[in-house]
Amino acid sequence: MTTTTSTATTTTNSPSGASSTTVPSATTSSRPGASLPTNGGVESCATSALRVTLGPGNGTAGSIYYSVVFTNIGKTRCVMYGYPGVSAVTGSAGTEVGPPADERALTGSLRVVTLVPRRKAGTVLRVVDALNYPKSLCRPTAVRGVRIYPPNEQAAVFISLPHLQVCSAKNISVLSIGPVVPARYTGR
Repeated sequence: MTTTTSTATTTTNSPSGASSTTVPSATTSSRPGASLPTNGGVESCATSALRVTLGPGNGTAGSIYYSVVFTNIGKTRCVMYGYPGVSAVTGSAGTEVGPPADERALTGSLRVVTLVPRRKAGTVLRVVDALNYPKSLCRPTAVRGVRIYPPNEQAAVFISLPHLQVCSAKNISVLSIGPVVPARYTGR
């Protein structure tokens, strides 16, 4: 893992009323094999050029699905490719709890998404109810929200998720994330 020295502290509001704050972190979402393919000289979307919001949760039996929307608030076009990193945390600068989100094809396959200013890309975050697991194995823990790292970025955005519980056991992940796709494929 690589450390970051980013000092961005942009605060925005999401449509669900949750606040989001860009925070530096010592964790990175870049993964081997998920690097940006040749993109004709267009830069990867930096966290500081994105507004990250979370849509309202849609529940199913034992899980809740959230749309994660990335809006280009920069002045130039940029590209996104891969899976965002997602970790449950105790606060905007808080400690990570449990393992990070598993990468799943929740929104389809990997593709390069080009964002001109004010355009959106998105993905889906799945949160499995921690109480689906035996308490002695899961060790359910209340957290204050999630830290989301845009693909290939080291600075994260904190998004408050009140009432979220995750398993603190390192071998049980209740979070899954899909690859970034054009926003029309995520219902946003």
